[in-house]
Amino acid sequence: MLFQIRTNLFFYYRLFFIILFLLLGVSGIGMVALESYTNVDIIITETDFDKKALHTTSLVMGTLGFTVAFIMVFLMREKRNATPDRRQLSRPLDFPDRRNSLDRRSEESSLNKQNS
Repeated sequence: MLFQIRTNLFFYYRLFFIILFLLLGVSGIGMVALESYTNVDIIITETDFDKKALHTTSLVMGTLGFTVAFIMVFLMREKRNATPDRRQLSRPLDFPDRRNSLDRRSEESSLNKQNS
């Protein structure tokens, strides 16, 4: 029972960080997009070089935020779709069929047997 509670908490913990990285990506890229395309001044700096440097930093952080969030979502989905363990499957084991008297030895040994 405690294990199930711990699993649910871990799911919400991962979901919190996914949302956090998505917000980082949206805010970084959104701020640059607003300043570039709508001419709204969000960052006020003294020189144009400082503004471009902050835009570049913001774009890099936003892209990294989106990338990390999507990687975390991919890893969560990968874990959920994992194939079950071999011991949990209810199918018979693949033993060779012994009724058809197949010889598993090489052809040379079977030829030697026939010649004797």
